[in-house]
Amino acid sequence: MKLEQIEINYKIHSDLYNEVIQIIEKNEFENEFPIYYEVLTDCSNRLDTLFTSLMLIAKNGDMYSSQILYRAIIELFYKTFFLTSLLSKEKNDESAQHFKVHLFLSEWIAVQMGCLEMDDLVNEVESKTNFVQYIRDKFPNLREFNKANQKEISQAIRKFGLKEIVKYLNDSFSEKEIGNFFTKILPEYSKASSFVHGGPYASTIVKNFQKKGEIQTELERIVSIAFSCVSIAKENCLFSFKLHPDDMIDLLNKFHEIRKNK
Repeated sequence: MKLEQIEINYKIHSDLYNEVIQIIEKNEFENEFPIYYEVLTDCSNRLDTLFTSLMLIAKNGDMYSSQILYRAIIELFYKTFFLTSLLSKEKNDESAQHFKVHLFLSEWIAVQMGCLEMDDLVNEVESKTNFVQYIRDKFPNLREFNKANQKEISQAIRKFGLKEIVKYLNDSFSEKEIGNFFTKILPEYSKASSFVHGGPYASTIVKNFQKKGEIQTELERIVSIAFSCVSIAKENCLFSFKLHPDDMIDLLNKFHEIRKNK
């Protein structure tokens, strides 16, 4: 599918989605899972931003930068689909709450650990500084923070790692149930990772596409997949609301037709 057509489909899909959300809010449909909706909406907004940037870069023929954004879209998409799968199984907001709170804390802790490692490196300390004490000293309002808190957070967010997500999806669904789209894009993530990590293999990939004259074709392919990722994540937000099953099926069919329009 050409980039111009993907961009048109993306706008049509976004306009329809926004229209549906406005109708839902106007008619005050019951939001059964508000935290799930909050988390998935935030993820969808980030996916929108990433996709818009990907489209701009792809139009300029920049395959290297496109692959970096493409990888970010795939990873975020897998997390949104995982949250939706957990919602359908658990019928509550617990996993979304863990994603919202514990994953945030885990990422914050990772940043602080990085700062500590750099401080130790710059200050040429002979032995590593105790991380818990470092947090207490740097943030007095967290003086109660301890190893048990750190362990609790680590355990709560472990399931949101990509390997755990893929394992869960493989164990929970047959290929017929999950569709080949999800298994197809996993190798895409691995290939795009070369571009993120700055290794030489990414340059080789780009050069091979340049020699074959296939840069544009490859960009159209990855942008098309990214469009599906963003669209499906948005559509899954609707599962938070108590809509009539027939209305939901009708909406999903409309969204599906937009995604497949060539």
